Amino acid sequence: MKRSLSFLLGVFISSIVDLTKATPCTVEDTKLSGECKFMTDCPVLFAEYQKYRKMPTICDPRYRTVCCPLEITTTTTTTTQSTKRISERKCHEYGQHIFETKLVPNPVFGELPVEKRINHCAHNVVELIVGGEEAREGEFPHMALIGYSEGKPDDYQCGGSLISEEFILSAAHCSSTSKGVAKFAKLGNIKRYQNTSNSWTYIIEKRILNPNYSSRVAEDDIVLFKLNEVVKLNRFVIPICLPTTDVLTTRKAIASGWGREGFASDVSEVLMKVIIEYFSQETCNRIYSDDSKLTQNGINFDKMICAGSTNKTGDTCDGDSGKKPINKFSMNLTQTYSNVSGGPLQIFRDDVECMYTIVGITSFGSVYCGLIGIPAIYTKVFYYLDWIESIVWPSQ
Repeated sequence: MKRSLSFLLGVFISSIVDLTKATPCTVEDTKLSGECKFMTDCPVLFAEYQKYRKMPTICDPRYRTVCCPLEITTTTTTTTQSTKRISERKCHEYGQHIFETKLVPNPVFGELPVEKRINHCAHNVVELIVGGEEAREGEFPHMALIGYSEGKPDDYQCGGSLISEEFILSAAHCSSTSKGVAKFAKLGNIKRYQNTSNSWTYIIEKRILNPNYSSRVAEDDIVLFKLNEVVKLNRFVIPICLPTTDVLTTRKAIASGWGREGFASDVSEVLMKVIIEYFSQETCNRIYSDDSKLTQNGINFDKMICAGSTNKTGDTCDGDSGKKPINKFSMNLTQTYSNVSGGPLQIFRDDVECMYTIVGITSFGSVYCGLIGIPAIYTKVFYYLDWIESIVWPSQ
């Protein structure tokens, strides 16, 4: 309400103040050039504010002027903007929910209140080990718990990642378990068993498996869960960014989830995080050479990522299944296939402040989870980007 009144005041001031000279400015989130104008003189920003209550870049708080992006007229700029994928544009848009704009008293006596932009970034990742670090509230605002029966916390068997206001990305094998089909998605939670004022539960309306997925083979283990309503985004619930390249630009990545805290231990009540390293194709194929779910060519690195710990006890363990630990002497990986989480393997985003990019989805792994030199397998998200965008944003 205060925000609305604030901008109504701006409309009133625009009738008594004359800006005789356009002042150049830069839009904060897109870095586009713009001109300072009244909100009502900038249709693009005015429409965004009315629809999403998205706060613009403020030029002069005294006169309530905002930075209105200039029309893109040059060939080079037009090409750059038109070739940006919809998922990349959405990443910049979702990143704004990290920030909150509040009206605060103006230090100049007698002037209107001014807006202060508050950064709620909760990133805090250090070198971690299995069971060694709990996530902070808001640190992974895209995390989802996938449930199979209402009101029973131990039935949240898988994890997932919110990638838009209506879709969650997870592993295809998480669409159906011994508890039935995936029916519920819980967002904004840190603790598996405890809801807060910042957590919400949604109904999964549709389960869209990749058309190439087969439960008999380890490849194409990816699914989109469509929710029954649009998610209201805030600093505790924000979609994760999708990758822009198939090149893994870092040596390590961050895995998060409610999986087991170590080999043969119980599932975690609290969201956990761990930093792991990428393994080579040769090493990974040697470790998984006897797995019956892999083709004769072994790990397909076009579609998969192999990651774990090479020098410390760290890895993503059986995720959110609530099942009993598997015999520690067994190396039959097909036994553990239905136990993994579907949660994200992610890296920090360079071009959008305080956002992650999901590079992989936890698919399957050895029963020796969390041990040195034993990696897990992740579905490589970039390989499926065209398929994802065609479903999540079909008209854009």
